[in-house]
Amino acid sequence: MLNGLRRKHLGSSLASIVFYETVRSGVTLLLSLAFGFRKRGRNNLPMEGPVLVVANHQSYLDPPLVGCAMPQRQFDFLARAGLFEIGWLRPLITALHSVPIRENGSDPASIKEILRRLDAGRVVLVFPEGSRTHDGEMGEFKRGVALLLRRSRCPVLPVGIAGAYDAWPRGSRPRPLRGRVVVEVGNAIDHDVLFADGADAAMQRLRREVEALVRRAESLR
Repeated sequence: MLNGLRRKHLGSSLASIVFYETVRSGVTLLLSLAFGFRKRGRNNLPMEGPVLVVANHQSYLDPPLVGCAMPQRQFDFLARAGLFEIGWLRPLITALHSVPIRENGSDPASIKEILRRLDAGRVVLVFPEGSRTHDGEMGEFKRGVALLLRRSRCPVLPVGIAGAYDAWPRGSRPRPLRGRVVVEVGNAIDHDVLFADGADAAMQRLRREVEALVRRAESLR
């Protein structure tokens, strides 16, 4: 049992892993009660090795939604650097395996840290749009994400989120009981297959995959 827990997040202490699992269980219950949380495709997440998970970004709910959709492994998350300056929040998001990253401009230190965590065999969640949608529609994928994808040399797992914008729009408060929020997990794409025709083609394919998953998630609402 203990070995199974340790495999959920390689290199972390048992106490850290148990804390994460405790928080995730509570958040999953809250998401289910308040937002009708549903998920499909959880078994598409590889059970071992580094994985870069790529999803659309609708609201603040997205990181916990994706993390709770695939509980067989623990995730590392990207969080705005400013959040680490909030006294009570810093230890919490650090304990939940978050990586600080600047919202605007390149951040070589953060990219290096993400690659280090992938090299350690972990699962890292990124949002290629860079920030939450303003209108519920999926924005353009940032070109800087292509560099991270290319350097990661690991499988990429596309994920689609639907309903999170309605549940918590940008600039508004959460709106519970406004319909279901759904996470649709796609199939992992081998790194070399994804980049077979170059970085631009890789980003176009990844965007198409995420868009298709969002549509499938919408059908479950």
